[in-house]
Amino acid sequence: MASSVEICNKALQLLGTSKPLTSLADDTKAGRACNRVYDPIRLLMLQGHPWNFAMKRSSLPALVEVPAWGFALSYQVPSDALFVKEINSTEEWKIEGDKINTDEVAPLGVLYMQNIEDPDLMTPLFREALSARVAVDIAYDLTGNATLLTNLKAIYDERLSGARTNDAQEGTPDAVEQGAWLDSRI
Repeated sequence: MASSVEICNKALQLLGTSKPLTSLADDTKAGRACNRVYDPIRLLMLQGHPWNFAMKRSSLPALVEVPAWGFALSYQVPSDALFVKEINSTEEWKIEGDKINTDEVAPLGVLYMQNIEDPDLMTPLFREALSARVAVDIAYDLTGNATLLTNLKAIYDERLSGARTNDAQEGTPDAVEQGAWLDSRI
């Protein structure tokens, strides 16, 4: 079973630290560093790519309150959404605050990036990239070694690239819509 502690311990291994954490609340320099950076980095990495494991489809009811102008209806962005990728409509739509405004009638189908906190729901490649990113962020604080930091950045870039490549190979590729720019090139 994967955990945030396991991910941070892998980061510490990359730093050459021999003593693993038992909890992110460990009152050690490594524990405090991991506790400080883990959640912000996890959120940053989730928002940095439309990871398939974190995508969720939902059907939303229209809100009673409507936009003052510009759109006919509003929908509540799901509370666990980091960002909305698409809606099941050809109508224009905009995110404003925590609302989706559009002219599309209810229910509104949305595809969004879910805030995944449980590492067991993340792919192994994502977890490896996450551990490398944690290592990058805590490396200089714990070791003071700039060369190690440079090497860790290369490891992180490699792991992130591998995770994204693997993620992109799942499912049918999105169709590229032909538009005026592409038509002008033909």
